[in-house]
Amino acid sequence: AKIVPTFGQWFDGYVDQLTGVTPRTRNDYRSLHRRYLNHLDPLPLTMIARPHVTDLVNSMDNAGRSPKTIKQAVHLLSTCLRLAIDEGHIAANPCRNIRLPSTSLNEVEARFLSYEEADELVRAIPDHYRSLVVFLLGTGLRWSEATALQTKHVNIQAGTIRVERAWKRVPGEGF
Repeated sequence: AKIVPTFGQWFDGYVDQLTGVTPRTRNDYRSLHRRYLNHLDPLPLTMIARPHVTDLVNSMDNAGRSPKTIKQAVHLLSTCLRLAIDEGHIAANPCRNIRLPSTSLNEVEARFLSYEEADELVRAIPDHYRSLVVFLLGTGLRWSEATALQTKHVNIQAGTIRVERAWKRVPGEGF
């Protein structure tokens, strides 16, 4: 008889064997696991069922977690269990067809500054930062994108910039 790993054992191996991901992504997955999935750790993979997943979704929702966070946790659980299917440990993914809370418009809609608000902000900025703030406001670039720009990304004649990179924060390494 084949020994079925517990979810905790399986998850550790799953994260360790991922390819094409950054150390930050691994840390993010481990953090999601620690915060929302570790109650499943003692269960053999074959014991994880749909009620475990619906309880996870409902408890996160009742605790006020955002729909995005709930989706991330369930997606991580689902992809981890998908590999368990591929490896022959389980026959089906209990995360399939689980209805997740919908994202409200407030969480998706961006709020832009009015002209008056932008003008007030620019006037409040010290002179030596003002050009940068006007640039960020005018382009919509994020700080990490703007500070990663190089001269080769700027075409003054065409009045364009190409955003090809952005800084990523790696835990433990600063920014």
